[in-house]
Amino acid sequence: MSKKKRSAISNFICPECGLEFPIPRKIGQQREKGHIKDLYCPICNKIQKFTEYTYKQSYKTLEGEIIEEKPLTDFKIIMEDGHSKEETISYLKNGVLVFDKEEFIENFNSYMIEWCFDRRRIEKLKKMIDTGVPIRNWGIVIKNGKTYYIRYTCLERGKVILK
Repeated sequence: MSKKKRSAISNFICPECGLEFPIPRKIGQQREKGHIKDLYCPICNKIQKFTEYTYKQSYKTLEGEIIEEKPLTDFKIIMEDGHSKEETISYLKNGVLVFDKEEFIENFNSYMIEWCFDRRRIEKLKKMIDTGVPIRNWGIVIKNGKTYYIRYTCLERGKVILK
């Protein structure tokens, strides 16, 4: 049997928009988690201090076979909700929010206070969590056994306008 050689992926993630640049490397070439590198971000249109994340889960064989799935970024989650790349970039620029289910449920009351939602809207959100059916201005993505909630907003002249 031939021994499979492994390569690793370093994920450089933009701190402003969450865009991910996967860079394949040999296992010994990876830096520690949190290493910072200046890279150009096409979404933000400027050079950002990208943070490098190395995930044990993202190891691949040289043939490209994924051993374990790596975590999804906001960009990929929004695209999974049925949006094109251009729409996704627009949403990220306008302040879309992505939450995983556990985080959203854990901080639910804090979010409702922060967003000043009334009782009717809070009840609708609770129903969305229970049924798994998105309400207006929200999306739900289930990928790799994890559930993500997306709050779509549009910022215009300092005001939040719901689509």
